[in-house]
Amino acid sequence: TGVHDIGGLEEEFGPIDLREHGYQLWEMQVHATLVLLAQRGLLTTDELRRSVEALPGHTSMSYYHRWAAGMTAICIERGTVSAADLNIAHGEPELSVGQQSLVACQVVRVRREDSRVRWRKPHLRTPGYLFG
Repeated sequence: TGVHDIGGLEEEFGPIDLREHGYQLWEMQVHATLVLLAQRGLLTTDELRRSVEALPGHTSMSYYHRWAAGMTAICIERGTVSAADLNIAHGEPELSVGQQSLVACQVVRVRREDSRVRWRKPHLRTPGYLFG
């Protein structure tokens, strides 16, 4: 069993939302990347599960954020891509783990999410409820 084995705990975690919903472009790209990595033998389902569960704060990430961060971790771990290559392609991360950028009750302005912007581990996207 693992952290995601929550069957029968609906009272604690709430009901599962079974409604259909559309996907953003970046979510479809993450899914396609997973398929390609798996087809080429560069990633397995078990590795993805292990890497997702090892992410700090993974329970607060969206489904595809977890996949993207987990796939990145596996690719770095296997040597498929290096952290240096990612930084060259997408720029240095703005914050390191443990750095605090905001304080409680601070007023912030939320920018619209751009699907072309690269995510980082640990990654926190703007929660959808902020956009209505």
